[in-house]
Amino acid sequence: MVTEIVPSITDIDLIISLSGINDIYNYDSFQSELAARDFISNHQSLFRITDENLELWVNELHGNLRYLIFNQIYENIPVWNARLDFRYRLNGDLVMIGHDAYPDLYININPTLDEEEVILISQLHIYQSNKEKS
Repeated sequence: MVTEIVPSITDIDLIISLSGINDIYNYDSFQSELAARDFISNHQSLFRITDENLELWVNELHGNLRYLIFNQIYENIPVWNARLDFRYRLNGDLVMIGHDAYPDLYININPTLDEEEVILISQLHIYQSNKEKS
């Protein structure tokens, strides 16, 4: 039995979009960031993260690759290890996309512990850690 793999409309749109991004990474780092942000905005079905929730952390050239790493932020707080990574060749060919962010994130950022409770919990944690080591 032979199965034919037919790309979906989304796959075709992605390929077209990537081919349209060629040469953009030969420009300066600012243009590279704008192009990547535009790509993310135009492909929300893949990323589901808005531009205001991304902060550029890395935009560097290493050899013939441009590295772009956006860290996710929530209410202006960086989200630990939540990022979008892009690697492009200098001719604009996409080499890698990494998506370790959290789409549709909602976290209650209002503290529920007061200062005294935090100090007590911390002291107990340190006590238990020291007890386990001895």
